[in-house]
Amino acid sequence: MSVLDVPALIHRLKAIRDPGLRRFALADLLARGAPEAWVSVLADLLRHVARTDDADAQAAVECLAHAVVMDPLPYAARQDLYIAARAAELGSVARLFLDASPPTATEHELEAALAPERPLRPRGRPLSLGERKSLARSARRDFLVPMLRDPHPD
Repeated sequence: MSVLDVPALIHRLKAIRDPGLRRFALADLLARGAPEAWVSVLADLLRHVARTDDADAQAAVECLAHAVVMDPLPYAARQDLYIAARAAELGSVARLFLDASPPTATEHELEAALAPERPLRPRGRPLSLGERKSLARSARRDFLVPMLRDPHPD
């Protein structure tokens, strides 16, 4: 399959009515084509959307975003497209394929958050799990928000 130009891509995606199938079709096209060529087409698509009020082009960009986020696009293809976009110095296209994971807590932070005794407020005294459960059942509004943020599963 050769890489499409922007109007042909928009036309092809517009012909598929079901949004889920549209995402899978786009992911399949991106995975089978040459990454360098697709990066160029996607950059043209983003420029077209920025210049015009074309609703079909906007829908194609949304389809692209969903195809990347909802994982119908294989990781290897996503990686190839990201590398090609970085090589072509197209940051806006590269960011579409960037897979950034959320920051995770360190082992020490996780142990402190799940400890049986921990303060409810930064300067408060450490409360046991039973005390925190009791406060959660009470009607004291000033403790409800901190209780909602308590990471302990119980």
